[in-house]
Amino acid sequence: MLATWLFAGLSLVAIGSVYVSIFNIPHQLIKFDEFLVLFQGSVFLCAGMWLLGLPGLNSEIDKCNSMGIGNGFKTGIKYFLWYFFVAAAIIGAAWLIITFFPQVMDNINKDYSRMATDISQGKNYLLDIVFQNPLRTGVYLLGACVLVPLEEELFFRRFFYVAIKEKFGVRYGIILSSLMFGVVHLSSPVLGVLIGVFLAFIYEKHKNLLINVITHGLINFFIILLKDVFLPYFN
Repeated sequence: MLATWLFAGLSLVAIGSVYVSIFNIPHQLIKFDEFLVLFQGSVFLCAGMWLLGLPGLNSEIDKCNSMGIGNGFKTGIKYFLWYFFVAAAIIGAAWLIITFFPQVMDNINKDYSRMATDISQGKNYLLDIVFQNPLRTGVYLLGACVLVPLEEELFFRRFFYVAIKEKFGVRYGIILSSLMFGVVHLSSPVLGVLIGVFLAFIYEKHKNLLINVITHGLINFFIILLKDVFLPYFN
């Protein structure tokens, strides 16, 4: 399983390197490029679909069919709303602290300035280039909110979490799969770990990959809107 994912990762690096070289994409904008996101989702999804067909990796029966697509969507949206309200509460609390205790912002001013610069770069590319073209917008959202959530849920929940759980139990399955999920999200590893715990809990409760993919896709869409669309206007 890990060998397959490693091969898929190396393939993605090779494809991405050729693409970046041909189109001369700036290094700081690579993670925002819609076609690289599409490549990532497609390559790893193909690897995941291939693994699904192998004997010995389907000991955990997915309950997508028994629940139905409609109920799967409703449950996925429900869990996303949980995430949304918790995130809104945290953001609101941070805003109150910053508003009434401005010295807090002074203490982290250097880090904030660096973050503002990074966000501004993303805004310039996504808002001024990608999101001005309906086709490029569709490609970016297809990759970031559909293909990437699908391939990540296949690997981190359907394969990695289940494999660890069967050997060491649910607790270690959630912890280790979430830590691995945070490691691959290097731009915000702590948030990655927390979201990984949340998604592992959902999969353990329902054993329905569709619910996880929908929840994950909506979370990605929310983060894109918050980080790359709304926040730049406040800087």
